[in-house]
Amino acid sequence: IQSLFIILCMESLLPLTLLIIFFTLVKSIFSASLHKTYHSGKTILLTGARGQLGKTFSAKFSTSELQQKFELVQVGINELNLSDTNSVTACLSSYNPSVIINCGAYTSVDLAEGEKEEAMKVNASAVASIAKWANENQSRMLQISTDFVFDGKKTAPYSPTDIASPLSVYGETKLLGEKGIFEF
Repeated sequence: IQSLFIILCMESLLPLTLLIIFFTLVKSIFSASLHKTYHSGKTILLTGARGQLGKTFSAKFSTSELQQKFELVQVGINELNLSDTNSVTACLSSYNPSVIINCGAYTSVDLAEGEKEEAMKVNASAVASIAKWANENQSRMLQISTDFVFDGKKTAPYSPTDIASPLSVYGETKLLGEKGIFEF
């Protein structure tokens, strides 16, 4: 896999715990010593900035040590339409980030059942487009996952290595997005 990919199963985590894990992972992105040469810029692009996770990340970022070293560019649906791959590519090319944190997603679990095509565009196609752009431009990518990629039968917390078996369109589209990352 070319772009750095990290999955968090976040729905079951407490917000503070999530933020601690999230920032630990973001810091590790910048200090990771991998065989690939990455973009050396100091720009983090946060997609889904107006959503719950995006707002939480932004608030925490503004008081973190990362804020002193990196510029955080926040984009929401007005700047980045995740259902349009041309919009995704244009936005990424415009900002040329060294790291992309994808907090954007189609998150209406119940509505996704009737709007599968839209959920697929946002949760799968857009993620693959971001991964492709990140790979071609030596950027790193942080993708946020969900416990909805699992069937809920496990009695212990899920780990990223557990077998995915989504029960809903939302879970299916999020899983397809994750698989799309591995193509690049």
